[in-house]
Amino acid sequence: MWVALSQCAKGPTLTWQKVSGKIRVRVASPLQDLRQGDWLRFKTSLRLPKDFQNPGAFESSLYFRSQGIDALGFISDPRWVTRL
Repeated sequence: MWVALSQCAKGPTLTWQKVSGKIRVRVASPLQDLRQGDWLRFKTSLRLPKDFQNPGAFESSLYFRSQGIDALGFISDPRWVTRL
């Protein structure tokens, strides 16, 4: 799924800040009853898309950039996702 961000808590104090951007989030197990437009709160670490250093390999960073995706995240526990 991809998510449009509006706020992000960051740093050791987890201070909420306004942000904007689009991220792609993978979840280890299926989430139930989500619909397009739902507002979610979730816990994940974000990283920039990066490419493997193999000559001729698929350049995923270019693909994600072409899709408007700014960062990638992974949620290992579906309990970290709450619908608001």
